[in-house]
Amino acid sequence: MLTHSDGMAVRDRWPSSAGRCPVTPLVLVVAINLAFFFVFPRLIHSVGAETGTDGYKEIAENIVQGNGFVFAPEMHSTMMLGYIKREPVYPLLLAGVLWVTGTLNPAVLCLFQTLLCAVSCYLLYHLGTRVFDDRTGRATAYLYALHPISFWYTARFASEMAAIPVLLACLLVIERFFDRPTRAKAALLGLSIGVAALTKSAYVVLLPLVLLFAVVRWHRQIRRLLASALLVVVAYASVHSLWIARNYALTGEIVPLTTMTGVAFFLGNRIVERFDLRTQTAGTEPDKWAWTFYRSVQSEIEARNPSMPLPNLEVATDRELTARSRQLMLGDPLFAARKVLAGTLLIWFLSDTTAKSLGWAAFQLPLLAFALLGIYAQREWTFKAVFLLSVVAVFLLAYAAVSPLARYAMPVMPLVMCFSSLGLLSALKTIGYLRPVQAAV
Repeated sequence: MLTHSDGMAVRDRWPSSAGRCPVTPLVLVVAINLAFFFVFPRLIHSVGAETGTDGYKEIAENIVQGNGFVFAPEMHSTMMLGYIKREPVYPLLLAGVLWVTGTLNPAVLCLFQTLLCAVSCYLLYHLGTRVFDDRTGRATAYLYALHPISFWYTARFASEMAAIPVLLACLLVIERFFDRPTRAKAALLGLSIGVAALTKSAYVVLLPLVLLFAVVRWHRQIRRLLASALLVVVAYASVHSLWIARNYALTGEIVPLTTMTGVAFFLGNRIVERFDLRTQTAGTEPDKWAWTFYRSVQSEIEARNPSMPLPNLEVATDRELTARSRQLMLGDPLFAARKVLAGTLLIWFLSDTTAKSLGWAAFQLPLLAFALLGIYAQREWTFKAVFLLSVVAVFLLAYAAVSPLARYAMPVMPLVMCFSSLGLLSALKTIGYLRPVQAAV
């Protein structure tokens, strides 16, 4: 087995095809999306998959019309909609599509997001190849192409379609940085994490995670560590500060990401409390309750401050809900532990209808089983593989503590598929279906 100069093991590869992304998974992504575009309208009612725009379409339209980054001017914020409810990257991408095409109808949206899915498949192959080996990368590309995440949301306004390729691109930048750090790579790393955090707020965990792993990797090279860490943080701040500055100009207050966290936490509480084992869902009651609860807290604040501008009212409502959630976590740690424990199980499949929960479970649970097998069968853990697994664990734990819906696990499902591929390939080798690859010489 070959080793790098730093002693890290290099996995066996296919010498004849390493580095070349297979075409078949890309073709599958496009073909399945084309077929599903016509099939989906006949399925939505039977599985309870009707959905609106989640505010993204309206924000994109307001951006193009010059009204700013807002769902609707002069409207009280709701649980999901407002002035700072959504991260900026996905609406900006939609605004670009709208500006070029003049419309955001289902056909245009599906075409645009199918392209993003094909990009995700391509990036995922390279991530799997670079962290593990070419065979794992290929298997992961096929798993992604056949998973609903590559076609279920492409005709709808789901931010996951942008969040997944952004995360994969960011992880490839991180992988190259850990492979051989340079100033240019450190700056690019900070920029990529900044863009990722403004695509999905939960990606902000990548910054402390990268810095922690950098300390582990280069703790004996203090000058290299400090220089790289400083560049990463400065580059990250140069991106994130633009969003903070926008929010400050709007409200006069520091709002780092969005105003969604507080109400999402209480929605997650209700979901865990109302989950029905027989139906495998909590239904839609938690959403209705959370909408009412959000409005009641907002009304209390508005009654005390009737002249407060609407953007500031939105910030104050989220701040109050966040404070209450923190008090609940500290005051009832047993409930907090129960919620996180339940969330780590529910987040793989839980939806608001039985049909969707069972549908997600049919795809997710086999992948999870193979991922656990792959983790168990992995005998030699590289630095990059440990980092990839840590990203999955930290991301899922963060959402399990807030709101454990299956949709929120989707951004890291491609990473789980890397470990599922390891388990699948291990099983095929065990039964003699797959022959071991000879080590490169």
